[in-house]
Amino acid sequence: VINELRAENPGMSPALYDFQFIKPLDIELLREIGTKSDRILTIENGCREGGFGSAILEALSDEGLHPAVRRIGIPDRFIEHATVTEQREMCGMDEKAIRQAIIELYKAL
Repeated sequence: VINELRAENPGMSPALYDFQFIKPLDIELLREIGTKSDRILTIENGCREGGFGSAILEALSDEGLHPAVRRIGIPDRFIEHATVTEQREMCGMDEKAIRQAIIELYKAL
């Protein structure tokens, strides 16, 4: 998605950071990201509430950094039985939703 968006929108320069572990959170890397960027999208294959994105928000706040943050993950509600692909779409975690979230973050600021 990132490569496609860069090719389609020369002014857009999203970056991808892979946080291998939630604990301990890499504060140095997060500080670098939070100082360089005024918008962050977190994507996790787990619960959104109380998950990775929430930890990112807490750590950024502790560091005095306040970029716009949007979190993508499994919402705190019952998810219907379906294929994994269908469930990702229901949760807004599919490629289309990620693409749209990045575009909306860029438009918002």
